[in-house]
Amino acid sequence: MADVLFDNVLQVAWDAVSTVEDLVASCKSVTFIRDVQGKITLFVEPSPGAHLGSATVDDTRSTLLTKLGPFFTDDVWISDPNDGVLASLEETIRTERVRADWLKHGEACWAECDVYVLERRVAKEYWKAQGSLHFQLPWSVSEVDDGKRPAIITFYSFKGGQGRTTALAAVSLLLARRGFRVGMVDLDLEAPGLGSIFFPEDSAPTGVIDYLINKPVLGEQYALSASVLSVTDRHLIEEGHPIRVLPAGHVNANYLEKLARLDFQHQMSGLIRDTLKRLLTEFAEAYDLDFLFIDSRAGFHDLGGLAITQLSHAVVLLGSQSRQTWAGLIPVVQALSRHGVREPVPAVLVHAMAPGPSHINFTHETRMFRETAYDVFQRYYYPEQGPEGEDEIAVPNENDPEAPFHPVVVPWNEHLRADLRLLRIGEDDTVRLKALVGILTSQPYTDLADRLTTLFNRYIHPLNRG
Repeated sequence: MADVLFDNVLQVAWDAVSTVEDLVASCKSVTFIRDVQGKITLFVEPSPGAHLGSATVDDTRSTLLTKLGPFFTDDVWISDPNDGVLASLEETIRTERVRADWLKHGEACWAECDVYVLERRVAKEYWKAQGSLHFQLPWSVSEVDDGKRPAIITFYSFKGGQGRTTALAAVSLLLARRGFRVGMVDLDLEAPGLGSIFFPEDSAPTGVIDYLINKPVLGEQYALSASVLSVTDRHLIEEGHPIRVLPAGHVNANYLEKLARLDFQHQMSGLIRDTLKRLLTEFAEAYDLDFLFIDSRAGFHDLGGLAITQLSHAVVLLGSQSRQTWAGLIPVVQALSRHGVREPVPAVLVHAMAPGPSHINFTHETRMFRETAYDVFQRYYYPEQGPEGEDEIAVPNENDPEAPFHPVVVPWNEHLRADLRLLRIGEDDTVRLKALVGILTSQPYTDLADRLTTLFNRYIHPLNRG
């Protein structure tokens, strides 16, 4: 019992239950419910016609208490279809639990018993959804593929300082110049900055955070248009359509109060998700967008998990060659694989902050990044064969330039290390702006833009649209 910790409590609980022979002989399914403290409650569904007597239940409870100690809640629930009071609770368990065949280890005696786990969390629901949350994307994949709706693409990095916002801004410039209508949403509410790249401070009095707070209360009375800024400088977009920018919000004395009222815990997860879907829909329809880019918070933030798993048609993953980066990206790749709508979510990988081609470590580091990426995606991205015998998705060749694990290499650039500012401060600032835009609209950002247009088969520049 002394060796039982959160990390191994499920396996220990399973091993303990497996020793109760009367339970094994009468079991249709067992569900291990792990609460917010990591404690285990057992829910058992007997086989048809089987009866679990009080002695078996007491034996199971005693065994779990001996093996788990404080990690056992002392509760063993037995399904009873005749108990109307518990019917709704049982239905909730069956809806939200996920299969846990990895606990079985192939014991023959449990061949007829299904094993499930139900996690009770206070946050991070989106990262761990595994398709168990019933939802739909803001609009369907088929509408995007047919060109009727914009592709929602989230830019994400596990660690900060990877050039995520810079890459998003660069791709936006490139696609706008090609004639596409582009929208950008700053979902990095804790550290906003997308709007300040293109506009002076305080250009917009409201933003995403105001929509999330006010829309559920005011409904149609609250308009999104007042928060949207437009990039029209021809030095940036040339003859293209204006880029529409929805900033996070105005960081003032009220910003923290609004942020403190956004509850991303399980109780409010549905409201936040539905409000953001409404925001994206209004934004896309108001400006007839072709691409809608989301700048996500780094790390395992709830909004990042929401954007990646339940709002996006594709994800751009940025990371450098380091153990810390890959340790964080593996769970993200897993989250993309178990998406509830498409499996897996299309992704484009970016090797960010790479050494330049003339650097002594360029060849070694880029090779290591590619090899690690291939291994990670091969193991965690492509779904295994399903329970009904569906064919698993074939892993592309490791040299396939369009494969999600084949990275776009973005070398570190000293000209991008300072505050990124794509607005002119007077006419004498034009030279600086042109030089910066020249970097952002050349390789490797053109390679990233090409990958995204290829992903959604959008090769034709719609410059002739009204």
